[in-house]
Amino acid sequence: LSPLTTYHFRAVAYNNWGTSYGADASFTTLGKTNAELSDLLLSSGFDRLYFSPSFYPSCTNYSFSAENSLVSVEVCATRADADATLQVRVNGSPFTPLTSGWPNWSGALALDVGANLVEVLVTAQDGITTHTYSISVTRAEAPLPPASTTLPATSITANSAVLRGTVNP
Repeated sequence: LSPLTTYHFRAVAYNNWGTSYGADASFTTLGKTNAELSDLLLSSGFDRLYFSPSFYPSCTNYSFSAENSLVSVEVCATRADADATLQVRVNGSPFTPLTSGWPNWSGALALDVGANLVEVLVTAQDGITTHTYSISVTRAEAPLPPASTTLPATSITANSAVLRGTVNP
């Protein structure tokens, strides 16, 4: 049988006195229920980013720590079943369709400073079974500029002075 296919059937009885036909009946097979990924990649748009733990299809939660300079990420996901569908979002925004497999990247997903949640939703062919793969991306705070304080000059003479100050990087 093939998934999502309607089949017709009916009972037929034969004996010495004739043939009898039952009513026509039908059923439709269910869709496939595989809602897993076979691969999941994260990128800065230029470089591949390695989250933790390494990808494994049955693991659905990952994490990545980013410098403040990383303002967005891109996702590339490959579905395990060709009839499943993929969607992606960041920080609870609406899901958008994602094409499966390399080199189909999601496009830039903007990151806030602090905690971010990138989610890839896989929906199986049956339209019911789903898996959500989550990557928690923590973007670092912006570094503070250095602070400096100039203190008054002391021990001033015709040829010299002591200059003082403090710097806090």
